[in-house]
Amino acid sequence: EWEDERTPSVSQAATGATGEPPALARLDALLPTDPVTGATTALALRCYLAAMMEMAARKSQPLALIALAVDDCPILDFLGEEGAALIGRAMARCLRQETRAYDVAGRASDESVEGIPGFVIVCPLMDEVAAVALAERMRAVMTAHAAMGARPWLTLSLGVAGMALDTTTPDALLSRAESALRRARRQGGGRVWGHSDTLRQIVHDHDTEPESPPEARD
Repeated sequence: EWEDERTPSVSQAATGATGEPPALARLDALLPTDPVTGATTALALRCYLAAMMEMAARKSQPLALIALAVDDCPILDFLGEEGAALIGRAMARCLRQETRAYDVAGRASDESVEGIPGFVIVCPLMDEVAAVALAERMRAVMTAHAAMGARPWLTLSLGVAGMALDTTTPDALLSRAESALRRARRQGGGRVWGHSDTLRQIVHDHDTEPESPPEARD
């Protein structure tokens, strides 16, 4: 158990006694952290996401999820385990600096991809459009930190999904954000991709499909 009687529940901590998000201390200071990166653990993040989704559904409020990971890069092969851990800690620190006090950034899972942990950010009271703007800002900031001259040696891809009627469970919303992340990578990486971008692409591909030639008559 990561929560006991002395610790406020995640929903109480997120909203405060008045039902409004706290103005000062970061909420993730109450949550258990991953020893490698200092970010919230994957289990705690899922618990927080479940609580926030329940509250968002009950109060008809928006909620968005951002999934991010480092793109493939040749230099990662030379960093080693400690170098990858340093990048993971720097990413977690940047996420805390660029998000609101009641956003929670945590490990996507206990496993790492290409040696560097992936992250997920739970953004209560934020729709997908606003979350895409936040993701773009974080991508620009972290890429700037990794720049060598005009060219960054490390790039990030981010996938964004907003809570909807067909995403009623944490697994469903996580899957949608991670699917958007994979699409960002397939588009070349170093970019943000929202679930709505996927929908627009599906509609565009359908509208531009060539019509089948009429069947020949005898």
